[in-house]
Amino acid sequence: MLSIEPRTRLDMIIKLRCLRDQADELLAIAVETDDPNDWDNWKEADGLYYGYQDAMDDAFDQAA
Repeated sequence: MLSIEPRTRLDMIIKLRCLRDQADELLAIAVETDDPNDWDNWKEADGLYYGYQDAMDDAFDQAA
């Protein structure tokens, strides 16, 4: 496992939380517009949301 300095871990967690918030906003917009023909927005929002959620989980695991 890669060892991360405490300051670097904190910076990573803060950045990932911001990115997750951005992904939440994109997903909410995609849900609100509910345009089934606009798959690009859905895929982007969904991919961002779950990708960053996984990254957050990994960051918290490393920080523990």
